[in-house]
Amino acid sequence: LRIGKVGKILDIGAGTGLFLTKLQKLGWDVFGIELSKEACDFAKKTYGIKLENGDFLEKKFTKNRFDVVTFNGCLEHLHKPQETLKKVYKVLNGKGILEVTVPNFDGMGRRIFGRSWYALQSPTHLYHFTPKTLSSMLRKSGFKKIKIKHSYWMHNYYIIFESIRMLFS
Repeated sequence: LRIGKVGKILDIGAGTGLFLTKLQKLGWDVFGIELSKEACDFAKKTYGIKLENGDFLEKKFTKNRFDVVTFNGCLEHLHKPQETLKKVYKVLNGKGILEVTVPNFDGMGRRIFGRSWYALQSPTHLYHFTPKTLSSMLRKSGFKKIKIKHSYWMHNYYIIFESIRMLFS
């Protein structure tokens, strides 16, 4: 995210809201959607932030409402990722940013660990993405400037560790 800038952010699949609490402390106007009612209740009780319980596709939003929308390990769990991305494009303002974090199906981890690759997580991961498929989906949803990074090392280390554990258990 843009350091030093604040605005309105929507986190889809917000979990317990920890990510949003950190942004709220930095001055962001935060909004989250989470399918788990228990996670929403936890966020309110523990952090004092309200997460909307339910499915993003079923919620009503005005166009151009958000400066940033994030999917932190969520897009691969959705039944309708393409439809979701199209709706996200509409709720982002003209200079808005979409931040997506998903496992890379073309990555080294899957090649090394094969069926023991932790990020497969069948049946909870309904879809797997390569940089090519994700870029294609984003373009079909209206996004024009697409930048793919492979530098989320904290996430990568966790998946590698869990893959090794699965391989030997």
